[in-house]
Amino acid sequence: MIIEIRESGRPETTFKFETVLDLGDPAVRISEAVKVSGLLRSEGERVEVEGHIEGAVDCECVRCLKPVRFEAEFPFRDVFVTVERFESGVEAEVGGDELDVSVFDGERLDLADVAREQILLFLPEQIFCSEGCRGLCPKCGTDLNLKNCDCAEPETDPRWAGLKDFRS
Repeated sequence: MIIEIRESGRPETTFKFETVLDLGDPAVRISEAVKVSGLLRSEGERVEVEGHIEGAVDCECVRCLKPVRFEAEFPFRDVFVTVERFESGVEAEVGGDELDVSVFDGERLDLADVAREQILLFLPEQIFCSEGCRGLCPKCGTDLNLKNCDCAEPETDPRWAGLKDFRS
């Protein structure tokens, strides 16, 4: 959803839309529409977006590769400034609130891109199918959640073999 900042002429604009986003990673997908709603405040060369995102992300467990559905529901806040305003403040000291400022062209803002970025920032670095997931055997690939494999104990890397008797 693209909001024309200059054409609207209103200091505040509410928005509500649903969209299917491409997160740019085949292992992390959004298969159903994500609900995005909120308020956009325009103050000259500065735009503040506050909203709420609700949707589901389909991905794989990082340990066993089983499909996992991660429910995402969270508020967000994003601030945008024009290139001119950003460059004029380059010499000034940057405060904590200004670290999350993004740059836009001053004409239009694509809220679908904002939602995509916020979802990527919200997702945990690692997603597991369960807290106790045992993963896959590194030798034979057996899913250790379903059965134990017959592989021998993990071999010691020969580069570390000299340290095996170090504590003795």
